[in-house]
Amino acid sequence: MGNNQFTYAEEMAMKAANLTAFSSINLRDIKNKVESLLGLIGRDGIFDEYTKHDISHINGMLMSLDYIIPTKVKEQLTTADWLLIVLSFYFHDLGMLVTKKEYENRSQSREFQKFKTKYLENIYNSSSVATLDPDKQERFIFQEYVRKHHGERIANWILDESSPFVSYDTNVSEVVAELVKNIPPLLKVDLAKVCASHSLDDIDDFDKYKVSQSYGTTPQERANVFYAALILRTADLLHITQDRTPIIEYRVIAPTNPVSQEEWAKQGAVASVTPKIPIDDDGNKRPELPSDTFEVNAYFENERGFFSLIEYLNYVRIQLKNSFRLNEIARKRHASLYDFPWKDIDDSSIQTKNFERKQLSFTIDQNKVLSLLVGETLYNNLSVSLRELAQNAIDAVKVRNYELHSTPISVENESYSPKIKVIWDEKNRELIIMDNGTGMNIDIIENHLLKVGSSRYQDPDFQKKHPGYNSISRFGIGLLTCFLIADDVDILTTMNADEKPLLLKIRNVHGKYLLKHGVETNSNLRLMEDVGTSIKLKVRPDVKDFNPLGILRYWIIIPQCEFIFCDGKDDYKIGYDSPNSLLHALIESVIPQTDRSHYKVTEYNDEGIDLCVLLKYNSFFREWSMVDVANWIDLSRYPIIPTGISIEGIRIDYNTPGFSNRRFIAFANMTGEKAPKTNVARSNINSGNLEKTLEIIYGLYLKNISDERDKLCNDFSITWAAEESDWLLTNFLSRRNHGINVDFSNKDILTKKLCEISTMLIEKK
Repeated sequence: MGNNQFTYAEEMAMKAANLTAFSSINLRDIKNKVESLLGLIGRDGIFDEYTKHDISHINGMLMSLDYIIPTKVKEQLTTADWLLIVLSFYFHDLGMLVTKKEYENRSQSREFQKFKTKYLENIYNSSSVATLDPDKQERFIFQEYVRKHHGERIANWILDESSPFVSYDTNVSEVVAELVKNIPPLLKVDLAKVCASHSLDDIDDFDKYKVSQSYGTTPQERANVFYAALILRTADLLHITQDRTPIIEYRVIAPTNPVSQEEWAKQGAVASVTPKIPIDDDGNKRPELPSDTFEVNAYFENERGFFSLIEYLNYVRIQLKNSFRLNEIARKRHASLYDFPWKDIDDSSIQTKNFERKQLSFTIDQNKVLSLLVGETLYNNLSVSLRELAQNAIDAVKVRNYELHSTPISVENESYSPKIKVIWDEKNRELIIMDNGTGMNIDIIENHLLKVGSSRYQDPDFQKKHPGYNSISRFGIGLLTCFLIADDVDILTTMNADEKPLLLKIRNVHGKYLLKHGVETNSNLRLMEDVGTSIKLKVRPDVKDFNPLGILRYWIIIPQCEFIFCDGKDDYKIGYDSPNSLLHALIESVIPQTDRSHYKVTEYNDEGIDLCVLLKYNSFFREWSMVDVANWIDLSRYPIIPTGISIEGIRIDYNTPGFSNRRFIAFANMTGEKAPKTNVARSNINSGNLEKTLEIIYGLYLKNISDERDKLCNDFSITWAAEESDWLLTNFLSRRNHGINVDFSNKDILTKKLCEISTMLIEKK
């Protein structure tokens, strides 16, 4: 658009010269001078990498008014309305002008120094600029400071007021003063308000942005300041087309700062933003009907910028809905005459190459989620993210093993070794979880993985095909826990070795997700074998002291497969074959070879509960008793807590089974159809199964005492056996250190089981 060409909006605004209140305003001269000033943005290395904020941006916004402002409203707008709108378009981005002098004097600005300190205190910000050299880092932070306050800056310049956000350069202030000298004072005040409004969030203040403001005595000298602010915001939001990001300039400038890269990438792909042709109830396009939705046309050859555009359009959608709502308030309560029909923006016309256009997202199985949430406590521990991913991997290899050996479609003589590997790159904060399990197809991804509250293993069709299979995962919300520690999640998976794997890229739990086919050539995300799943997380920098090895050792006790953790230097085996092997490993690790004969592990099983207890032999009393944690070896440095309960090999508690503290060295694993279920957070046994579980556990403890009593009876006198049996029972029920309480999980259930134990001993003559 040439300098001598003007848009419809500008031509309407130029009529103001015929009105007394505005007769001294030369719009053409103002635009020429604004163009010169806008051309200086980026001159001294500040905002030099940002998308265009020059006169082409202003012209693009002005042209968009042809479709943003409805035809009827164009006829209703006064000359003052057009003048205020056009002037606000001219001036709104001038606050981004930074001279060399201002930048060099930045250290004198207290507001900037406070902003910089606060900005770098945010770990996301500090990590995003860490790759920039010191000079570019300083420039970027100053750019962010100016960008945040640029609306206030131009407002202060227009009003010739001092501001803590403006380090005055006399040249700039004098030029702006010259530009606005012929604008009437009241219009100048409203112009400053409207310019500042597009970077603020206060246009619901109808006292500030008046619906009816008079600048003269005639109706044409009256303006709707609120509507002008609404239109400025809308036009600025929608000007994201590729004319604002010429590819030749992108290649020359090669943006390095994070904001610029996203801006250039998303806008460089957008061809147009236009009103969407309405569709009637029969599915027919009806151009004669009024539209309330904008439509984005864009083409992406790779996913760069796709995520940022989708995220940006979500923001635009929210802003449009809010603007529509506020305009309705203005019409009903403040007698505004102007319509603002826009409620939505449609991204369905965005086309892609090399990746699926279809956007996947989490959906909610509402009934299931509601039933999960009632009376339950959800995750409050960041370590559960890795636990959930690990148990999903374990389920995947268990399912594949089951299908290969336990179903009617089992493959005979198929050699399969279930494997899981977790790789942690601490430097790049990348976590990869790989398994050679069953993998996923698009149906599983859409209907279970991304459907919150829907677990594949609880699906009736799955259970019908896998009778007797017991999964760890039950609730269908495990993947969501990834976002406790990461925002970026990539999932590579396949169920069929003859097909390309699916690559799901997630960048925000609230956003859309991108699906591709095949492995990315420059990515370190690979499958372990031809079939399986690999998941990569970019762990956020605010997740402090992230120790994946410690997390896995705590949660994964009996994985039922080969489970390896790799930190880039060493490989570590995770878990044990059984509770028995867990306690035997403890003996071998902490007890000297010469003393190991004094220890043994007893194992008891009942209804899917496998309880193992560590016993120590007392040569003086000639009996085996449970090992008291408080009076034994200091285990604080032992990598595994050897007490607790696990279900299907995944820990749910670290206290001694049946106790609310660590009383004895004992561990219980619960498996199979009869095994109890956990609550949603896997922090305890489901309340409906708890009493039955405790009854079995207390019964197994008392069976151990009864067995020891019987052995004493066989080897020694009844009198001796009776005394020692009493001691064994007393030792179980109370501690030798009377200052320490013994906290049973449920004393009533314990009392019930004690009443069932036989205590009468008869000595044969």
